[in-house]
Amino acid sequence: MLGRKEELNHLNELYNSDCFEYLVMYGRRRVGKTTILQEFAEHSNAIFFSALEKNDALNLEDFSKVIQYHFDKNVI
Repeated sequence: MLGRKEELNHLNELYNSDCFEYLVMYGRRRVGKTTILQEFAEHSNAIFFSALEKNDALNLEDFSKVIQYHFDKNVI
């Protein structure tokens, strides 16, 4: 993550806070928003899920699979 240490540090500060924290991340397309969140989730006890433009039932099914995989790495 070149040039993104400050942003990753901020995410870690929010994650380690004793208070409720809520982050809204927005910005132009193709600047690395998804990548930085994936990097953060990979190195913390977090679950990353990016919904796709499809119906709610299919996104919920995909989300359920991500949750299940997080807790049982043997599940595909």
